[in-house]
Amino acid sequence: MASANNGAGFTIREMRPEDVQDAGDVLYRAFYVDSLATGVPTSFNVASPEVASRMLGSFVSQPSCYKLVAIDSEGKVVGGVLIQHGSGDNSAHGVGPVFVSLDAADRGIGKTVTKAVVEHAQSLNAPSIRLNTSASNRKSFCLYASLGFMPVECTTSFFGTVNPDDGVIAASALEISTEVVRTRKMEAADIKACGDMYSKAMGYDREDEIRDMHSKFSEKCWVATTKDNSTILGYTTGLFLLGHTMGSSEAAWVAVITRAIRENNGNVSSLTIPGAYYPRLIKWALATKLILTRHNWYMVIGMYQKPNDGFFWSPSITH
Repeated sequence: MASANNGAGFTIREMRPEDVQDAGDVLYRAFYVDSLATGVPTSFNVASPEVASRMLGSFVSQPSCYKLVAIDSEGKVVGGVLIQHGSGDNSAHGVGPVFVSLDAADRGIGKTVTKAVVEHAQSLNAPSIRLNTSASNRKSFCLYASLGFMPVECTTSFFGTVNPDDGVIAASALEISTEVVRTRKMEAADIKACGDMYSKAMGYDREDEIRDMHSKFSEKCWVATTKDNSTILGYTTGLFLLGHTMGSSEAAWVAVITRAIRENNGNVSSLTIPGAYYPRLIKWALATKLILTRHNWYMVIGMYQKPNDGFFWSPSITH
């Protein structure tokens, strides 16, 4: 988009490479204060300004991601937003993160940038626009609702450093047997099968995003298969804010999550579970000694389908 001045002392334009460091600092500080206000561990949202800048930088040159920043009259970045384009006609576009400088609060920046990416997605005839927001952040909930987002799910997020063996023990206690499931690194040849599984479960396509996540974060991506490696039973694109997980059974979901935990030295940056559908997986997470960080509203404009029976889904920060 061309630069647009809304008359409130800031200009909206597309994010540039030279914006990334300052935007990362704004993102980190905004989420740090939000964490303090809502009781969420400060390392859950964004661990540092450097981590925030790396995350934003990874999307700057990505055509499937539309990025905006708000620039004040002095040329400083005072806010921004990302939206991930879906793949194909039947897809979801995911908004987030939305961030605003503490020094520029209550000037309408968050609403302006979010409205801009919603209008951008609608100009592309996006059938569904989605985001997640902390259930304790009443201000954000009201902002998104005013733009047409409706709450469709309440999810629960966990993080922490755990002993991977606790995941195995917890599964056994819940009589979830993972013995018939094999796990391994995701390969490029697996991506279509993973995308097909997601489409069957959720009713829309996510294959291009899975491919992109695998290209950027291959070390975080794992699959669960049958013992003979002939069929994909589940996958994860990472246990962090941008990653999501899908399983065709509780056993496949637990197996691939446990493998991802083990290969990351027990560290889980973010794992989100829709507890109304999967109460046993909430029990599993707690028994694994993961820390419950927050509850979230999953909000949607447009099409939404609940996960089909027989699938076990963990959304990312956007969808």
